[in-house]
Amino acid sequence: MAFITLPLPLFRKRPAEVEELRARQLARIRRLLPSGHSFFNLERLSLERLTAVGDSLERHIQAEEKGLTLLRSWLSPEQLRQFDEKSYFEVIGSDTGTKYRIHRGHVVNVVALDAAGREARRLCFGPEGKLATGDIMLAQKIALETMEWAALVTANVHPPTRQVAAADMMLTILEQHRSRYVENLMVVLATIGFFCALCALAYKPLR
Repeated sequence: MAFITLPLPLFRKRPAEVEELRARQLARIRRLLPSGHSFFNLERLSLERLTAVGDSLERHIQAEEKGLTLLRSWLSPEQLRQFDEKSYFEVIGSDTGTKYRIHRGHVVNVVALDAAGREARRLCFGPEGKLATGDIMLAQKIALETMEWAALVTANVHPPTRQVAAADMMLTILEQHRSRYVENLMVVLATIGFFCALCALAYKPLR
């Protein structure tokens, strides 16, 4: 029996219409991707996967645009000017009067400023769930302007070398109380362990 050996590239060829659709989806994805970003191995994805990636990118971009539109509608004229020129805006804390700078982003994007306008510490907090950047920044703005204490208590804090703002003092006090609580708990546990050892020795049966 004779076998015919066919070249491997023959099996890798796709119909012309499928290749054309894949090329369109690849161009769509590259157009939607932010500058400097890229997906690896796009050429290896099937037409269905490429379509799904493109649809996901479009939904993400639409959500981001809606979030930024909503955020801009809540900003004062001065905050809007700052945001357009510098990609951040400043707010005043409702409880301490501390000035905060909210940068465009959603991770460690809130900066507490000291009286001289220098960075005092960075904060990371926001609403739960996967939200658009504009929605997160709006939630941070409302929280700091209306319920600053609650926002600071829940925030992840990156302390600087100096602590000057009133909000920084409050966070430092909270951290000190937390440390004292842990130390007191360790003392109590050590005392209990000591008395348990004494009781074990007292009731140890005589041999």
